[in-house]
Amino acid sequence: MPRQSPVAEKADGFGVVPGAVKKAAGFIARTTLSLRESLKMEAIGECKRRHPLVKMTEKEIFQQPYYTGYLNGFKCERCGVNSLNLVDKTGYMCTECEYVLCGLCYQSSKAEVVERMLNSKRQENRARLALMKSQMSLSLYDDNKSPSAKSRKAAHDR
Repeated sequence: MPRQSPVAEKADGFGVVPGAVKKAAGFIARTTLSLRESLKMEAIGECKRRHPLVKMTEKEIFQQPYYTGYLNGFKCERCGVNSLNLVDKTGYMCTECEYVLCGLCYQSSKAEVVERMLNSKRQENRARLALMKSQMSLSLYDDNKSPSAKSRKAAHDR
């Protein structure tokens, strides 16, 4: 087995070893799918103003104090379907905005929230990876090019 260079054998001051960046990138890619699944479970659909939507029956929606929707059921704000035409009469409402979605559009809204959360996590991971890479390059620069304490003292004394 060929011997690695001394730089490759030791970790930098932050504990980052060459190759760790590559492993971290692979880990990020592998965990994205499981992260997506966990986010799907905890995500809540949102209205246009990003308020959370609450699951309600047709009757509960109609009984909201300021709801000015249809007398017979509700109309989905996205697809326009009336709840009279739905098998599942459950709606998802933002009581602050009086925004109501049918079940199918709610799932779509929830998927958009998950994608937004995933993109945010990806950006965090990319920033973390870039930081690790910059720390690696600084460490390699320090190991290869910085003068020793003895040579710095000699240069200073001249």
